[in-house]
Amino acid sequence: MLLSLLSVYAIREAATLNLKKLVEKFGPEWAQNTVIPKVLAMSRDQNYLHRMTCLFCINVSGTHENLAVDW
Repeated sequence: MLLSLLSVYAIREAATLNLKKLVEKFGPEWAQNTVIPKVLAMSRDQNYLHRMTCLFCINVSGTHENLAVDW
């Protein structure tokens, strides 16, 4: 059971790191129009794991210098 939980965490972490790469590739305007609305919607999800993933996304996107988001 622990191994499967660690695998799920690793997948979520890899997804957020991929998000950072996508924002770097397509730019902050793309992120503002495409990604940020979905992340904000995920922040209101009933499932706490979805909300945790949202926090991971915010943490990663906060490191991009040209992405100004009013969370």
